[in-house]
Amino acid sequence: MLDDFKENQELVYNILTNSIKNNKISHAYLFEINGEVDDYNIIIAFAKALACPQHYTNNNKCGDCSICKRIELNNYTEINYIEPDGLLIKKEQLLSIQDEYNKIGIEGKYRIYIVKECEKMNKQTANSILKFLEEPVPNVIAILVTSNVNKVLDTIISRCQHIKLHKNYKVTSTIENICNLICKTEFDKENFMLNDENKKIGNNIVDFITYYEKNKLNTLIYIKEKWNDIYNTKELVDNALNLMIIFYFDVLKFKFNTNNYFFTDFKNDLNIVSSLNSEKDIIRKIEILIKNREYLKCNLNLNLLINRLLIEFGGEFCGNSSC
Repeated sequence: MLDDFKENQELVYNILTNSIKNNKISHAYLFEINGEVDDYNIIIAFAKALACPQHYTNNNKCGDCSICKRIELNNYTEINYIEPDGLLIKKEQLLSIQDEYNKIGIEGKYRIYIVKECEKMNKQTANSILKFLEEPVPNVIAILVTSNVNKVLDTIISRCQHIKLHKNYKVTSTIENICNLICKTEFDKENFMLNDENKKIGNNIVDFITYYEKNKLNTLIYIKEKWNDIYNTKELVDNALNLMIIFYFDVLKFKFNTNNYFFTDFKNDLNIVSSLNSEKDIIRKIEILIKNREYLKCNLNLNLLINRLLIEFGGEFCGNSSC
């Protein structure tokens, strides 16, 4: 819920919660993000606060009801997501959502559409959304998200409430803080490896990480056989990302010469990956993995997800990737 961001994003928290409490909700918001782990989470928390009947207007602080859970799982009917189809967001994508939202909502007061990487709208799409921004439909809220506001049309910016998330300079630099990040997952790592098939997945993940660390972005040449053909469902990708997080956490612990490893049989791989990364590199990759795990909730193309992740690992899109 929004209260989770009261400390790290105090100004944004106050703006959003006050708008809800005072019933001064804008028809359009432009969120300028910075590539932090929690950037997309605060947008989802805001969507929850708008959609959930137990929000701040009656002094409740929900986040665990059926509506909030469905929003997390991306199956709440009144919230839809638009993201680039290839390199651009196309007019047809936006019109299909807007046509749907001309109908009466069936579950909640507000209908919300979230446009990710809105700077990638082509001219026709931008003109189409401008029409909505100038003539908003009652109780329909647009949330535009960008990591490069300089590429967003001034006419769009001027018609939205601009919410700028500040860079969280609190660097995660200890095992304890990283552990707190990892422990937020519901992934049952202790029981996962009891299954022989899961052990095979674990072995494949270590092989994949070690191959990537040795070959970097050249891994993309062989991504079909090393990833796409193996992790071809949302559940498998989710498990794979969780195991990657845990492996890199083991690498971090290896650097600190601790002995409590999950991947106890892969000391050689831990040593290799450790030698190829600084402590800061490992922390950055764990944060990237946690962020990309969140993208699964957006139904991002599974093949595109791993491509983006590896490119971000290499620093090409670092800080410029959004869900």
